[in-house]
Amino acid sequence: MNWAEPEWLWLLVPVALLGLLLAVAGRRHRARLRAMFPGALFDEVLPRGVRTRRTLRDLLAVSGLALAVLALAEPRFDKEIRTIEAKGTDIVLLVDLSRSMDARDVDPSRLERARREVADLVRVLEGDRIGLVVFAGGAYARLPLTVDYGALLAVVDELRSDTFVAQGSAMAEGLRASVELLARDDEQAGRAVLLLSDGEVHDERDDVLEAAAEAAEAGITVYAIGIGEEPARIPDAGGWLTWRGEIVTTTPDHDLLKELARATGGAFVRSVASSDDVTALYRDEMRRKLRAVSRAADQREVWRSAFQWPLGFALGMLLASAWLGDGRRPWGQAA
Repeated sequence: MNWAEPEWLWLLVPVALLGLLLAVAGRRHRARLRAMFPGALFDEVLPRGVRTRRTLRDLLAVSGLALAVLALAEPRFDKEIRTIEAKGTDIVLLVDLSRSMDARDVDPSRLERARREVADLVRVLEGDRIGLVVFAGGAYARLPLTVDYGALLAVVDELRSDTFVAQGSAMAEGLRASVELLARDDEQAGRAVLLLSDGEVHDERDDVLEAAAEAAEAGITVYAIGIGEEPARIPDAGGWLTWRGEIVTTTPDHDLLKELARATGGAFVRSVASSDDVTALYRDEMRRKLRAVSRAADQREVWRSAFQWPLGFALGMLLASAWLGDGRRPWGQAA
């Protein structure tokens, strides 16, 4: 036997203290009544049957709480062999590496936020194959479709905005490279592109929308995470990036990202500091709408959970405690 969540067992300490408090309070209450109503008068005011029922009530309540804590800790007995089948989709991460992603209107920077979004995504993946395409002044596939999430995180951790010599924001090229990467495989899994960008593309907006239409025709859905909150300057060698003597300001364009997602039947979320955004996008949108196919079946030795027994007894004891009530009424508060 062992415990799946042993940290819950610490709650037994306050439960024990509660039991001690109830015992001391009951004893003090009876002592005060004895002082006020000595002798046989005490048994008239507080009959023995009432005292017994109240003691039993408190004992059942404390025992029920203790068993509920044991249920939370999830006792496990024996082991069994289970066959676990992994099902997944094909997803290409399309990451913006243009200089605007160095802006710090989100902490610590837009690019670092993109890395954290990828790490949050990996934690909730369920057998999906993941590829990686990056873009700035151009675009290329950085990692083919794989289930090696460790390799993906290692590559993403090395991404820098100076990866491309030619700067720019070739989002359309990135979308086409993502579609090409997904089209190389003939599996029937659902296919999607997850774009992480601030959405700033300057004069290429029409080309981006055309690339999105091509993705939709190929049966590929585009999802987008908008990174960046407000116009911001771009750090550059201890100062700010300039162009023709003027400091460059980058402005996020989440409207374009929403339009891309809408054109392909996907969805858009704004990046936040927690993992709520990418988790909701993956579980509520991608896993529900994209077709998952079997990847592999794995046999695992797992413990058999037995939390139901202490939980059942806990509910029974708490109900019995409520039925006893104050010890005077035949039906307490059980209803």
